[in-house]
Amino acid sequence: MVEVSSGFAPMKLEDKVAIVRRVQKLGMKAKPEVSMMIGAGGGTHVVGYKTKMRTFQDVAKETQAHLDVGAKNLMLESEGITEDLPASKWRKDVVKKLVDRFGYETWMFEASDPPVFKWYLKSFGKDVNLFIDHSQIVEFTAWKLGLWGDGDIWNGKKISYVPR
Repeated sequence: MVEVSSGFAPMKLEDKVAIVRRVQKLGMKAKPEVSMMIGAGGGTHVVGYKTKMRTFQDVAKETQAHLDVGAKNLMLESEGITEDLPASKWRKDVVKKLVDRFGYETWMFEASDPPVFKWYLKSFGKDVNLFIDHSQIVEFTAWKLGLWGDGDIWNGKKISYVPR
């Protein structure tokens, strides 16, 4: 799987879609990155790099363009959604609109902090696809499976083993 990212080098949607198409033509799976923020990532906020917010319509248009050329999974970047924001400023509205419109199965959500992945688990369930830091795998997996940790994730929900 190849992530097609444009966080550092903003490019026209047509060019990004052409790259997604080319990756797939080469026999690989493309995972286009979609972001609410232009010019974000890799510590750009630390050095004072100027970023710009996009509208939901821009994000939805880009998402649809990638799906139209056969992308199956998209990465929703956390910049402008949850990253470096207090929980009261998270753009849950954007995430919920994207899920309502495209389904949560379409997405891999970047969830770099435990409070963020806890919110995704509570909101979308244990099968939500999250990109997390390697150091958080044990905590995330325990919460996801209901083994231990913050039980309030599963309040009012039935947890059972489903063999695969």
